[in-house]
Amino acid sequence: MSVVYLVQSDTTVGFLSQNPSALDSLKKRSADKEYLKVYASFSEMKKNQARIPERYKKQIRRADKTTYIVKNSAFRVVQNSEHSEFLKSFKWMYSTSANKSGQDFEQSWCEEKADIIVYTQNAFESKSSSKIFRLHKRKKERLR
Repeated sequence: MSVVYLVQSDTTVGFLSQNPSALDSLKKRSADKEYLKVYASFSEMKKNQARIPERYKKQIRRADKTTYIVKNSAFRVVQNSEHSEFLKSFKWMYSTSANKSGQDFEQSWCEEKADIIVYTQNAFESKSSSKIFRLHKRKKERLR
């Protein structure tokens, strides 16, 4: 079963699923485009992610609201937040922003598209985006 969740992440409102095809059809997005993979813990990320250059492991473990790209695979570790509590039961999920491609967040459209809506104490809100770094063997490149 391909369940799509609407959740408030630590950065913005997002759609999450363990099935990328479910997100593809919802966002009307090409299946060859990669999704961000969000992990509930650093140890879970180490089990599932492509080899991370040793020199960056401590930085990734301590990072907050930061996305990394290694070998064209984007990932983030979410820790110490309501969002990380939600992720713990799944260990990881694919994530994408909750909006129509190229448009701003529209709560009614998102609630209509999601299978399950995860409400928290606070209302849904688009916050600042995460920082993005591409990690190479010997250098780190800031993309956003």
